[in-house]
Amino acid sequence: MSGPIVASRTLHPAPPESYTIFVAGCNFKCLGCQNWTISQFPDNGMGVDGYVAPESLALESISRLESTSGTLMGADRIFFSGGEPTIHLPFIERVVAEARRFRPNLKVNFDTNGFMTEESLKRVLSFTTSITFDLKGFYDDTMRAISGAPAGPVLRNAEIVARTASDKLWEYRIVAIPEVNEEDIDPLCRFLAAISKELPVAFLAFRPNFV
Repeated sequence: MSGPIVASRTLHPAPPESYTIFVAGCNFKCLGCQNWTISQFPDNGMGVDGYVAPESLALESISRLESTSGTLMGADRIFFSGGEPTIHLPFIERVVAEARRFRPNLKVNFDTNGFMTEESLKRVLSFTTSITFDLKGFYDDTMRAISGAPAGPVLRNAEIVARTASDKLWEYRIVAIPEVNEEDIDPLCRFLAAISKELPVAFLAFRPNFV
């Protein structure tokens, strides 16, 4: 088995209603990761679906979106999540290109932690319809404590999205972790509000799933 690993895929009723594809692996090791069985593959030894050819995954996605269940649900897009989809970017680009051969106006959502190069972000923005963007912390020490990665690239990319692609932004998501990033919440919000007070932000409760 070679290539990107698909952890699971399913019709998903939560907004945005979609056919959600979870890819395994991540460039973070976040405290409290709700999808740790997917993001920490293969270190955790958990089972996953395995490699699925982009062409097969594209056809499956279209089929499920156009199924009775998908239609009744109002599912209108492929939603790439994980783990972190960016680490499988060439694979995802192939899936999207193939799916749009059959459905040219297909919507695509990309769920990301924002830790990528500016060039990778341009590639993501070139094929996505909507983006959900996670923000873990504002201060570098906090960010490194939560995820193991620096805050700078994430904040830079969050600002790029806000200033150049706000029409694609579904929401920024901030997980409030008691006694860990509480001091980061206010500066994160001020950082976003300084760009635009219209940016959508959602706060998620911490769940101690991966500690």
